[in-house]
Amino acid sequence: MDNAARLIVFGTLSAVGLAATFLTFGALFPGVIRRTGRAADQSPTKSFWLGLVNVLFLAALGLGLSAIAENSRLEILQLPALVVFSVLTLLLALGLTAVSSIVGARLLPGASSFRQRSGGAIVLILAALTPFVGWFLLFPYTGLLGVGAVILGWSRARGEAEQAASETEGRQRERADRSAEAEAERTED
Repeated sequence: MDNAARLIVFGTLSAVGLAATFLTFGALFPGVIRRTGRAADQSPTKSFWLGLVNVLFLAALGLGLSAIAENSRLEILQLPALVVFSVLTLLLALGLTAVSSIVGARLLPGASSFRQRSGGAIVLILAALTPFVGWFLLFPYTGLLGVGAVILGWSRARGEAEQAASETEGRQRERADRSAEAEAERTED
């Protein structure tokens, strides 16, 4: 019975810690979470497949780098593998934060942002702890969806920024052309 009590305490503390992590990421990176949530909400299928491809690639890259370091007996070569796995973990955390925000917004539409995020985090964690369905279907789906949504949201934001910069540049050129034309008309008179 002692092991069961430890497991319950450990599980509870882990769930609370994960929910706190989601809330902290939401508070520290609201723009990233908003863009990621928008990408996951608007394009869930595309986000899922993008996440699957990137997780498989990064995991294979990290494992390959780790195997090279292990076989060469130079422990410093573990550093690139650590960087790859850290990036993968960060993408997963940001993605799951956005997915938990979506879940909270759908379950508690009239509640405050804090209640939506905390409620979504708790529901997502408890659902992912459901034997078999949560472990092998829900958690992998939400994780891959989140990773893909982070990447998709980042690429869309980058595209929007480039488009806004080109529009701004175009408006500046038009103003400069109009100013030059007006100046030319003044000098002709």
